[in-house]
Amino acid sequence: MPTKYLLALFSLTIAGCASDPDRPVPTPPQTAEEAGRTAAASAADTAQLLADVNEFVGAGFGGLPVAGGPPPFAPPANCTASFSIDQTHIQLESDCTLPSGRHTRGSMSVALGGSCGFGGFTVDFDLLVESQPGAGDEVAVTGHVALKHGAGELWLASQIEHESHLGGHDVNSKVAGCFMLDLPEKRAAFDGVVSVDVDGQRISLFRVSDLQHMLCEWLPFTGSVHVEHLGEFVEVVFDRDTPTTGVVTIVTPTSSTRVQLPVPTGGFCSSGAIPTPSVIDYQVCGGCGNPVPPGGPSDPVPEPIL
Repeated sequence: MPTKYLLALFSLTIAGCASDPDRPVPTPPQTAEEAGRTAAASAADTAQLLADVNEFVGAGFGGLPVAGGPPPFAPPANCTASFSIDQTHIQLESDCTLPSGRHTRGSMSVALGGSCGFGGFTVDFDLLVESQPGAGDEVAVTGHVALKHGAGELWLASQIEHESHLGGHDVNSKVAGCFMLDLPEKRAAFDGVVSVDVDGQRISLFRVSDLQHMLCEWLPFTGSVHVEHLGEFVEVVFDRDTPTTGVVTIVTPTSSTRVQLPVPTGGFCSSGAIPTPSVIDYQVCGGCGNPVPPGGPSDPVPEPIL
C-alpha cells in the first residue's frame, strides 16, 4: 500500500531575495478578461511552487517514526546533507534540487508532536531556492509543518506569503487554503484564496476552486478561479486541454472567451494520458481543516488568513 501523508502547513513565508528586471510586474487589470487572465496565471504559479517545496519535504520524511523520535530525513540523490547526532537538525548544501530541478539549500528541524495528533511530528525549514546555482534569482522559503502518515496523500492546511522585488517594485502575494499532494500518483490539488499586491496596491484577490494538476505539467487540467472586477464576477475555467494548449475559458456576465495564458505549456512529462479529476473534500482537508470557508462564484472572496 502506498504511503499517505496528512500534513498541516500553518505558516509559510516565501520572500524574494533578488531583483529581476526582465520579469513582468503585475499591473491593475483594465478589463474583466485581464482580471481573469491575471488571476489564472497567478493561481497556476502558486500551485506549482507549493507542490515543488512540499514534495521535497514530504517525500524526504516518507519513512516511519523511529522509537523515541521522528522519522529520519532521506535526501534525494546528489544532495549533500549533514545531520545532528539525534537526527533532528538537517543542513542541506547547495547541490540539492527540488523535484522541478530548482536548486535549494538551507536547514530543517524535526520534532515529535504537533497538531495532527498521535503519531504526528513537525518540520521547521528555512530554505533558499533558485533556478540554478549563481542565477541571482534566490527566493527565501521558511515554513512550519505538522504531519503524520496515512494511506495515499499529503494534506496541507496552508497559509503563505510570497514577497519579491521585480523591476524596482515590491510584489506581495498571500495564499490560504487546502493543498493536497498525491506522491504515488504525482498529482497536486489546491482550493483556497490568493491576493496579489504591488507597492502596497491591490492588484488581484481571487478564489481558487478545486485546481488539480499533474506534477510534471505546468498548468492544471481541471478547476476554476473566481475574481471580482469592478462589480462583475469573473470565472476562469481550466480543462483537460489546458496543460498542452495554455488555453482557458473566461466567463463574465455578458461573454465567454477562450484565451491563452502567458505561461509555459506542454509540461515536461509528455505522458499523453488524460487525467481523471479526483473527488476531494477540501473543507476536511485530510483532518487538518481548510482555513478558508467554502464559497461560490458570486460570494465575496475572503482575505487570506495570515
